[in-house]
Amino acid sequence: MVEYGIDLDARPVAKQLQKIGRDMPQINRGILGLLAEQVITDSQSKYLRGRPGLKRQTGKLAQSLTHKVGNQWVDIGTNLIYAEITKRAGR
Repeated sequence: MVEYGIDLDARPVAKQLQKIGRDMPQINRGILGLLAEQVITDSQSKYLRGRPGLKRQTGKLAQSLTHKVGNQWVDIGTNLIYAEITKRAGR
């Protein structure tokens, strides 16, 4: 009978997994920031272009969209009182 054995030192893998775990909040913020930017871009191009039913006068609303990102959440909205929009993902 033939037997095979492998000795594996899992410490380097465990070390890398710990590093990824420490970096996850930053990775999450980056992903959520990209998502928020895409939502804003899509909203500006699809819903805030002055299509029929929406009388665009200055474009101020489209330009006022902003976002804030946390480790597990993103706020997308505007500071304009007449058209406040807020969508929170992850909270």
